Amino acid sequence: MKAGWAFRSVMESALEHIPGSMPLLRKAVDDSIKGFHHISLDERFTTEEIRVFLDALRKGYRDTESAGPSSFGDPSYFPSYMKGFADLIRLIQEELDSKSLNDSGSTHTSKK
Repeated sequence: MKAGWAFRSVMESALEHIPGSMPLLRKAVDDSIKGFHHISLDERFTTEEIRVFLDALRKGYRDTESAGPSSFGDPSYFPSYMKGFADLIRLIQEELDSKSLNDSGSTHTSKK
């Protein structure tokens, strides 16, 4: 997969910021890195877990932004990478906002 490196990089940066107290979320992100480069934020995760994931993505975004284009093997990829990263954050935020409006903030029950 051509853009697999981008997915892996985004997920690795998020994983650094997911607390150890959320082992199911950490495992899902780690599995997505090692597996098919896909993660589904479906009914396996509570609204709170998705918020933690979103916060981890935001922190990873800030880390990458601070590191700048020189942190990339080819700095010309940096602007489009950061745009895709920001789009992912926006889409997850919109989904959370939509779920909050539809059911007063309680989306799914975690299947633990």
